[in-house]
Amino acid sequence: MGIQALVPQNILMVSETKIKNFTDIDSNVTSQVLLPFIGVVQQLEVEYLIGRPYYVQILNEISGNTLSTINNNFLQYFLQPWILWSAYRECLPSVWGRIKNNGIVNGAEQSISLKEMQWFTEKAADRAQFFRERTRQELIFNSNNYPLVYNYNSTEGLF
Repeated sequence: MGIQALVPQNILMVSETKIKNFTDIDSNVTSQVLLPFIGVVQQLEVEYLIGRPYYVQILNEISGNTLSTINNNFLQYFLQPWILWSAYRECLPSVWGRIKNNGIVNGAEQSISLKEMQWFTEKAADRAQFFRERTRQELIFNSNNYPLVYNYNSTEGLF
């Protein structure tokens, strides 16, 4: 049995600044709150859809500042909007309520209700789903641009 390809860690496909600029997350929300959710979304959703080989290639190109034109376009037009709204959806409960002193406390004096927070989460989930589906369709209808998505070796991890 072969060894699965190593996946680079701590390389984000979308910046904290971009998420704050394109959503209503306040600029005062710290990196500690936001950045872990970007990484989680990349691993749970993006790697799962595009497969480990292509996922690793994009991460390596980001870290080496060597993104090809196709990969840069794919990243900016397809992956980043999807990651942005998925990370937003994932971080909302943490932004809304923080765990402090063995309990969950509200993040603001004039806060929204749990029902209202769930509404925001559902709207973000709808947007994330739209961008995920758009990404999936791009991979299907322009498969010749993404050979690593379709050329699979069992030692390379997720297909």
